Amino acid sequence: MERIKRAASTEEIVKALEQGGFDFNEQGWAKGHRPRILAIALVKSTAVFRRLPNGMFGLEGWYEPRAKKGRNGDSEPDSEKKLSGKAKATRKKRSKKSSAPVSAAEQGSGEGGA
Repeated sequence: MERIKRAASTEEIVKALEQGGFDFNEQGWAKGHRPRILAIALVKSTAVFRRLPNGMFGLEGWYEPRAKKGRNGDSEPDSEKKLSGKAKATRKKRSKKSSAPVSAAEQGSGEGGA
């Protein structure tokens, strides 16, 4: 893709790999399934490749950063920050409760005392 400077279909990428000497048989990729297997591999490699709306693949560095998705699948990074802030506050409250100092009365009340 860097060489041709544009996005490519899985069929184009498979042809280029074959021409470059990639051994699909050694990898166990059946001839009729190579574009599908390649597409699965590319989709999993989101740090390097991006699948475009038209089904072609491009290099991730060519495009604007992806918007983070919220819990409902919408692109709202601010809502994620709010949620993480709430989660942090809850964690702080819980840790304060568990690490609160124990008073002398509480310490001595469970023992046989003097």
